[in-house]
Amino acid sequence: MSDLTLEGDRAGESDLFQEWSNTRPTAPLNRERQHSSLSDLPKAGMVAVSKDGVKSGGGTPPLGGSIAKMNSSSSVSGLGASAAPTTSTAPSTSKTNSTPKMPYVTLGQSGLRVSRLGLGSFLTFQNQFGAEKAYLLMRRAYALGINFFDNAEVYAKGGSERVMGDAVARGVLDNVWSRGDLVICTKLFYGTREGPNQKGLSRKHILEGLRASLGRLKMEYVDIVMAHRPDPETPMEETVRAFAHVIDKGQALYWGTSEWSALEIFQACSIADKLGLPRPITEQPEYNVFSRQRVEVLPIARFPLSYSHSD
Repeated sequence: MSDLTLEGDRAGESDLFQEWSNTRPTAPLNRERQHSSLSDLPKAGMVAVSKDGVKSGGGTPPLGGSIAKMNSSSSVSGLGASAAPTTSTAPSTSKTNSTPKMPYVTLGQSGLRVSRLGLGSFLTFQNQFGAEKAYLLMRRAYALGINFFDNAEVYAKGGSERVMGDAVARGVLDNVWSRGDLVICTKLFYGTREGPNQKGLSRKHILEGLRASLGRLKMEYVDIVMAHRPDPETPMEETVRAFAHVIDKGQALYWGTSEWSALEIFQACSIADKLGLPRPITEQPEYNVFSRQRVEVLPIARFPLSYSHSD
């Protein structure tokens, strides 16, 4: 992860954290501030999506979006003030989710609606169990209202995507869901094997990596493709253009980032605006009980971006 921060160094962040700790209210923090976002369910499986989502943020253009994933809610579509999150509950129809209690929120400043909770596959799919258990887990999650499922090319070196693809295909055959009922996310950067062009965010790897992911998932498109990490060796414009290209080709509907600094997100949004290309709509920072600063203490300098757990 890049060491770049929008303002201040680590020592400064510690001072801010101490100041926040001394002044925070005794009541639970209000998580209803930003836009909606996905949460990537790190290592375990289920992850909560709060309405907080902020990734790095500020309130001035050109960033104007919010970055999201599932532990907070905002997204990168524009850095200005983010709209209040829109929430709905799971429909109680037979084929769609039968439990009407799961809230749905819009992902960042997009129109994509995701469940407040999501199911991720890191360390579980392929590594701990295969397609049968993965299918039962996804089916149970879907029955409880979850429509967001997260993956990455590097998980089990592509094996996690194969397992999820098999599970999704089986659910379609069993008439549990249709492809349109699900929001599928995968991430690119690390690749699945060694080679000079087998990782990173070059146009070559983004195009070839996503094509390979779609093959393993047995899908024509993913709803969201994320840059799993920033790539300082590739010009930002090349990365932005490459993600815009796969969106234009219908291989992905939106793109986002994971573990990017505020400055990197700002640069990506600025370039996208200048070129008239899609901005990232979601960011997945590290967020857990031991690592809370980026979401709770340093709302990345006021940018309304969506937050989520990172792996």
